[in-house]
Amino acid sequence: MSQLISRFTVLPLVFTAASLLGGCAALDEMEAENYRKKCDSLGISRSSPAYDNCILQQQALEEESIQHSMDRQSRQHK
Repeated sequence: MSQLISRFTVLPLVFTAASLLGGCAALDEMEAENYRKKCDSLGISRSSPAYDNCILQQQALEEESIQHSMDRQSRQHK
């Protein structure tokens, strides 16, 4: 009986975790697509090292923006 209860408890948790991870992957792909669109709009060839650098720069700019936002929120709550 306890195994049955344990399965009913664990299975929803596993499905929830899988859904959340799948959602994260979808968001990562959406971000990557936005980076590609930005670099494409700059006219950089996708097969060039400059394109790879552009993608990395887009990611760095996004992370910097998030960090600045978190810093502002932190200062407001002090």
